Formats: sequence, structure tokens, C-alpha cells
Amino acid sequence: MTSIGFDKPLYILPFDHRGSFQTKMFGWKGALTDGQTAEIAAAKQVIYDGFKAAVAGLPVRSVVAVNPLTFFWKPGMPLDFADFQITSESNRYARNSRSLSSWLKLLRGQVDLRAAANVFWRRVRVRARNSMRDVARLAGFGLKDDLASELKRIAAQGTGIYFVFSASDPGHSMLLEQGGRIVNKFVRGGEMLISIVQGADHTFTSYWNRDQLIVLLAEYLDRYGGSL
Repeated sequence: MTSIGFDKPLYILPFDHRGSFQTKMFGWKGALTDGQTAEIAAAKQVIYDGFKAAVAGLPVRSVVAVNPLTFFWKPGMPLDFADFQITSESNRYARNSRSLSSWLKLLRGQVDLRAAANVFWRRVRVRARNSMRDVARLAGFGLKDDLASELKRIAAQGTGIYFVFSASDPGHSMLLEQGGRIVNKFVRGGEMLISIVQGADHTFTSYWNRDQLIVLLAEYLDRYGGSL
């Protein structure tokens, strides 16, 4: 086996949400049965379980999350108007507001104003909820499903925390909002690292962006290999 210069345990977790995850890992093509869909979902849940294992205090050396969309997931959770969808749509509207063609579409009546208003209202509610939770943390109240508390528990164990986001992905905004003040505090103190990849989509489809991701992960392993 060819040496890659890294002699410590290396675990690769799936984060590919494209059809290639289905075809290359499982060898399934076409429409899936309910059982096959459940098996793929269980395989992808390994990532979520790894993060929660660190929260639970298991001996995890470092948490590396690439474009996470859900920090608190429960079986059967509906995806309609999930936080990541609301944030994603809100960000898309914000980007489009800087485009002349988008304004021309609005003037021609080609924009669903009801849908846009619905996204805007839900986004305001999400941000208000997260702001109130941040105030509650400062007041010392315990909160259910609290990302800030989980990040604190991970960092207190000396476990590394590294997030990589595509610039257009909603996960970064969700981390900042749901994690509250603790995110910037940990970044400043070195307990957490965050990298943003410009021009990448959620699954790093372009080879150029994929190469950037590989470089970031390799640099993280090189930099923290002694402590991982």
C-alpha cells in the first residue's frame, strides 16, 4: 500500500447526497424500494451519529462536518419548511435581489410573491427564535436541543471541531444562529475552525471545488495530526 504520509487512524464518512452515493456505494439504480431508501438513510446517519457521539463524551478525537444541514434530527422529521430549507430559500432571494434579471422577472409577474412572503415570514420567525434562545442562554436557562451547549461539551473534552461550508450553503448561517455567541468565541479561541469554499455547491460537484475540499481536509490533518 502506498504511504500518504499520515500514519494515524483516518475515518471517511459519507456526505455525498447525489445519486452516486446510491449507485457507487450500494450498486442500486433506478427507483428504490422502501427498504433500500431506509438503508441509505441509515448509512448517511453515521455522520449525525458521529457528531452526537462526541456530544455524549465518547472518545472522539475530532469532529469534521462538511455542509451539515441538520443539528437536531428525529426519525420521521418532515422536511417541508425545515430550517435549512427556509434559510436556503431566504439566502437565494437575497442573492437574486442583487440581480437585474430577477427584478425584471418580478415586474413581469413571474415571481411567486406568496411563496416569497411565506419564506420571509418563516425566516423572521426562525431568526427571532434563535435570538431569544441566545438571550435565554445568557440568563442561565437550560434549553432543549441546544447547539451551543453541545459545542461546549465537545470542546470541554478537548475534541477538535472543524466545519467546512460551501459559500452558498445554508449550514454556515444555521451554525452561527443556532450556536449563538459561542461559535465566534470558539473560533477566536481556536477551539473551532470554520472554512468557507467559494463557488461550491452542496455536494462539491465541480472538480475544482472538490480539490479545494481535499486540500482543506488534508491541511487540517497535517496541522492537528499530532493531537488527533
